[in-house]
Amino acid sequence: ERGMVDNLETLEEYTIGAIYGAAECDAIALLEVFRAIADGNHPRIVDADHRLLSFKAGEEAREMTLRMGKRLTDLIYSICPTPQTEMFHRWVSEGVAVGCYPTAQAVAGFALSVNEKALYAAHLYGVANTILSAALRLMRLSHYDTQAIIYRLSPLCERLYDLYGSRSIEEMTSF
Repeated sequence: ERGMVDNLETLEEYTIGAIYGAAECDAIALLEVFRAIADGNHPRIVDADHRLLSFKAGEEAREMTLRMGKRLTDLIYSICPTPQTEMFHRWVSEGVAVGCYPTAQAVAGFALSVNEKALYAAHLYGVANTILSAALRLMRLSHYDTQAIIYRLSPLCERLYDLYGSRSIEEMTSF
């Protein structure tokens, strides 16, 4: 939104808000899928994927999560073919799963043996990095400024895992 972010302080506040939003929605779905894969609960994976898409209010948000999810699904399947990546790739190709980005990220994390806390933090870091990368192109600031924000926000990711990491998919919110 025009005028919401006009200096480093408001950029950091905006980034914190986006991280909280991801922690309360996408990251909960990410953990649900990761745990369902570990449990071999295939219906739970598909349900979480569809549920997550239903939480995307705008067309742009839906398109973005599906586009990025498909790309990651194709990538992880091509570089790390495991039963889980093959299964999810097939589901997305056949329309069984929609292939949201956090779902694909959970599949990739599981295939690469990433622990769930690190996967959660990586997801939130990705949200922050997306915003800060855009800010580099749109605002008068330096790479050092954005790295300082990332550094200050790193402990927040761990606290949010402790706060939201045990929430179920039914507790996911998007507001």
